[in-house]
Amino acid sequence: MTLRGADARDSYSAMPPLDPELDRVSDEYLERYFWGCPHLDPDSWKHYLPSLIDYSLRHLSDGGSLVVGALLSTLRPGSDEDPKISSLSPVQEAVICQFLDRLAFADDSAFQTDALQVMDEFWVNHSIYRPHKVFA
Repeated sequence: MTLRGADARDSYSAMPPLDPELDRVSDEYLERYFWGCPHLDPDSWKHYLPSLIDYSLRHLSDGGSLVVGALLSTLRPGSDEDPKISSLSPVQEAVICQFLDRLAFADDSAFQTDALQVMDEFWVNHSIYRPHKVFA
């Protein structure tokens, strides 16, 4: 599933087929189709995750970035039974923890509050919705 297709799903439109040119990942692509993030299946979400993280780190001080907000929303599943989260390897989980740590504690981050909330809810030891998980 492409992000463009997931965005179409968000607006109750027919999902368009993959088009290598239209679905080339760029900042503009992410900014145009960010509403699709919550609708991606686990494999597609993991495909876009590196690009979304990269974009977020490059736009760390842009508090108005809806792309970063959309990514953070996908990291708030409320349960480790969420198919996206449960599809992650321990190494991938560690990358997400490092990413959230950067958003939460970088002096120039406009996403400190949101990142801290996401971490407290799910991505730190004894989190609200994942109390049994112990991160290294």
